[in-house]
Amino acid sequence: MSIKMIHATPYQNFQAPGANYTADKNGVIAAVALGDVLSMINSGCDFVAAPGVESVGLWSNAGAPE
Repeated sequence: MSIKMIHATPYQNFQAPGANYTADKNGVIAAVALGDVLSMINSGCDFVAAPGVESVGLWSNAGAPE
């Protein structure tokens, strides 16, 4: 599964554990593997499209104190 991400800087390069990603001229990274999403968010990226139903459990308490 892949997820669209966005970042404000066009052509910026990101190194995630699973792959290397480069934003396009609009600052959009078209497809990020599910396993690299957290790394990309920590690098300053935001979602363009929400993750699918199968990944909802990953984000329900992402780092929030209980």
